[in-house]
Amino acid sequence: MCQGAIGSSNRPLYANPLTLQRLFLAEWDKPRREFIHAEYVVYQKGVHRLTIQFLDVRLSEHMSRVVVPPIAIDKDKALFIGDLGVQTLPVVGTANQANVRVWLSGVVNIVRPADVMGLTPSLRLFIMRNGDGTPASGTMIYEMFYRLGTLQFTSSPISITASDFPSSSIVSQGQIRYSLFIIAFTLDEVSGLYVQGPVAFNGMAVAGSN
Repeated sequence: MCQGAIGSSNRPLYANPLTLQRLFLAEWDKPRREFIHAEYVVYQKGVHRLTIQFLDVRLSEHMSRVVVPPIAIDKDKALFIGDLGVQTLPVVGTANQANVRVWLSGVVNIVRPADVMGLTPSLRLFIMRNGDGTPASGTMIYEMFYRLGTLQFTSSPISITASDFPSSSIVSQGQIRYSLFIIAFTLDEVSGLYVQGPVAFNGMAVAGSN
């Protein structure tokens, strides 16, 4: 049998300590009297790895398009605009229970109508973990402040990217809830800002160590 990486020499090839290499080798198939291609996964010797495990992906779509009329953003009460329940049950009781990480992302499109006067208020977006759907419950894992421009008519899509590294005790519950809120800060009676859509909030959980 003749082995060697296609397009390279026959020297032994090993994976980088931080990566995994898939090597496509040509083998001589004696009964068929021809070369066949096979895929091999090679790890560097002496490197111990836990399997990277996909757990769950969740989507929360508050608005799939621009809505009319838009929803006013209050300065006294946070608006509930996203909710996820990420499943962690597959790793409960395993070595990966202490190695879970969650990736969260989303977009919120804000509009300031042309007839709104006054100063531009600031917006606060925040994510609560394991709350009950109210802004004062749970543990805050993400907070962002955003201010629109000074133009009287402004439409701004705000992107959100957050991460969470829940403890083993949180993971053991089998599900982690994440809730997204938005509120305005202004000295005026009303903020003059609206959620117009689209609004989406997504989450993915994986486990393992590399």
